[in-house]
Amino acid sequence: MPVLATLEKEFAAKGLAVVTVCMGASAEEARQALRKANVDLRTLVDEDAETASPYRVGGTPTTYLIDGAGVIVTSSVGYGDDTEDSLRAEIQHLLEE
Repeated sequence: MPVLATLEKEFAAKGLAVVTVCMGASAEEARQALRKANVDLRTLVDEDAETASPYRVGGTPTTYLIDGAGVIVTSSVGYGDDTEDSLRAEIQHLLEE
């Protein structure tokens, strides 16, 4: 989540908005996770994990980049050493279109 917060700060002026979804947990558990990660991100709570099926979530974390028209243009599952650089490149590409 710190990577997402960093990218949101970096690209907010260009229109990037980050929204996280906490699935299978309560609002309080989501708040605690955000505090523990020391990030301030808009977070939706889905206690019953109802969004997992329609968005085809196959694991966590799953990251989606959605364009200005609301179309999912890319998704990725997991987190690795190259995640921040990959997301930054994809975001830059989207914002140039």
